Amino acid sequence: MPIVIAAGAFVSVVLLIMGGYFLYDHAAYGDQTTTVRRLRAEADLSQRDAVVEIVRRDAMGKDAWHTVLLNRLAPLAAVRRLLKQSDSEMPVSVFLLLSGLGAMVGLLIGALVQLGPTTTVGFSAAGAAAPWSYFSWRRNKRLKAIEAQLPEVLDLIARTLMAGHAYIMGMKMVAEQMEDPVRSEFKKTFDEISFGISVPEAMKDMSERIDSVDIKFFVTSLLVQLETGGNLAEIIQGIARLIRARFELHGKVRALSAEGRISALVMFSLPFGIGTVMYFINSNYISLLFTDPAGKSMVTGGLVMMVLGMLVTRRMINFKV
Repeated sequence: MPIVIAAGAFVSVVLLIMGGYFLYDHAAYGDQTTTVRRLRAEADLSQRDAVVEIVRRDAMGKDAWHTVLLNRLAPLAAVRRLLKQSDSEMPVSVFLLLSGLGAMVGLLIGALVQLGPTTTVGFSAAGAAAPWSYFSWRRNKRLKAIEAQLPEVLDLIARTLMAGHAYIMGMKMVAEQMEDPVRSEFKKTFDEISFGISVPEAMKDMSERIDSVDIKFFVTSLLVQLETGGNLAEIIQGIARLIRARFELHGKVRALSAEGRISALVMFSLPFGIGTVMYFINSNYISLLFTDPAGKSMVTGGLVMMVLGMLVTRRMINFKV
């Protein structure tokens, strides 16, 4: 009961802080719906999202306390970058609230099941890390999809340049003809340039949203070409060939490391499978691991060693190409 009361008090305080923040935001920036209605009346519907994004960036660029806090605290800046790269509109405050709620849920589970202090702290840490794990998975999935589409995107831009069009028209062709998620990223960059943001700044912003070595290499080559001149179409075609060669080499590496990955999967799933089978065969025998203090210590130690072994094995079979 004291733990439940403490959890309720924690949630109440967090909600009170969030309510005060939203009241301050409304007093500082006014009614956002009025701004949205004006933008809808003055801008085309297909470009409305880009207009709102640019206006929001300009408003949030002022020296407000939350902007200074996000820029100066490295963990909060990392959370903001993660949400941006995963294409999520969730505010950092909501992300922190979810992490806090996950930690409280893990703590309550450990207290109700009457696990040891170390295991309870582990459950709490896992609950707090759950939002970060989800958005990391979402970012990596989106990044892989963009990297798979990038060679075709670069070929389309190169053909547009060889046809005599400007680079900005190549961006527009990608935004119109390609599929998501690369279409939305290039459309956002094209809209930023159309609304007055310089090409170098818009491209740097895209490389920040897409945490990919190939994108950064492409952006760097483009910025250097804008400063020094040269055949941009030939440069982009060379980058596309290089990315395809990297994909081919990466596929060969994954094929050679398939045995190690399957062996690691079998080793880490074997204890859970055997434990489940033994529970159905003789539940009294296996329940000692969760009721006896020595058994709890063994389970905790085994889980910690499995996590360490998983990290080491992942480093051994994860080759960077």
